[in-house]
Amino acid sequence: MEKFRLPITVYIGDTNVEGNVYWTHYFDWAGRAREAFARWAIPNIMEEIGSGLTLITVETNIKHLRPAFLYDELIVAVGIKEIRKASLQLSFDFFNQKTEALIATGWQVITFGREGKLVPIPESINRKAHELLGSEIKTS
Repeated sequence: MEKFRLPITVYIGDTNVEGNVYWTHYFDWAGRAREAFARWAIPNIMEEIGSGLTLITVETNIKHLRPAFLYDELIVAVGIKEIRKASLQLSFDFFNQKTEALIATGWQVITFGREGKLVPIPESINRKAHELLGSEIKTS
């Protein structure tokens, strides 16, 4: 299955004095893409969160490959790289929509908790992730 894709436009507030995107915005965009991906992939995610489920980011990484500039149209592609008992690892690829150049890549590990304790990924989320992404997922 193709990865979920979120379009992003670079605006002046996203750039630094040199005119390229300031590095912290990639983390903001990854967070926005994660939320959009969750809403798209797991429509009942808010029911799970409403029942006390917490999603906690424990690791995140972005590798910058080339710069992006004012008014560039970007695509953030999100996928699931690995599922474990109480966590999953998302992948993020940032592309320039016009040139299709990969400008950054990264990942994020999310754990699941309830009442301050780690819990296994809820079955509805686990099942939907496997259904959507199938053989692309490494399970450990």
